[in-house]
Amino acid sequence: MAQTNWERIPLRVTLLERFDSVLYPVNLLPLLDRVPELGWVVEERVEDEQGIRTKTPKRGNLRLIMDQGNKTLGVTGNDIADVVAGYRELRQAAQEVSDYSPTVETDYVEFRYIGQVRRQGVNPTDVLGRWWSGIDKAEKLGRLLADSLQSDAETFAPYGIRFAPHGLEPNRQNWAEFTVVPVNTAGQARFHVDMLYRNEKSEVTEAVAEAADDLIERVLYEVTR
Repeated sequence: MAQTNWERIPLRVTLLERFDSVLYPVNLLPLLDRVPELGWVVEERVEDEQGIRTKTPKRGNLRLIMDQGNKTLGVTGNDIADVVAGYRELRQAAQEVSDYSPTVETDYVEFRYIGQVRRQGVNPTDVLGRWWSGIDKAEKLGRLLADSLQSDAETFAPYGIRFAPHGLEPNRQNWAEFTVVPVNTAGQARFHVDMLYRNEKSEVTEAVAEAADDLIERVLYEVTR
């Protein structure tokens, strides 16, 4: 059961589509003409023999991602709901003005959440150290490191938790990672959360993004209980 008293501080939320195509399929000129109708501010657009260059289009705290070399299009900001809404509008606009070739497919859609989370009275370093307690291999390695690396502590303990699909390599379209570590610069107050999710289907990744807040709380509940 998720807790409700976590303070979340999103630092960067990104949702983007990567195309499986040789050439960048988005027709940028009409897209840059269209997005101001959706509230985006496009400044200093330059068109020459080197291509199209512009300052990053903005809408409030949102930033538009257009990477022709990496063949990606998306939105980044610091609020999940705003990023999801902006991504959906941008994706629809790009499809409308570009008339994609039938051979253009989605390689993957990626969601990334990087932020900090805290709860009064919870010490991330202690909590994450205790989470690994009782695991013989972790404790043995902690003693080995403590004997070899002089410090103010009698033993070492894992400083965080990182989970990913077991037995698979990350260089694939469908992938996920979830990392929780203490925030070094925040004393003993905050967890750093880094969540990455990729899927071939946009609607699947969007659903994960919309449920990310709840998942983060459920993970931290399991870590701290």
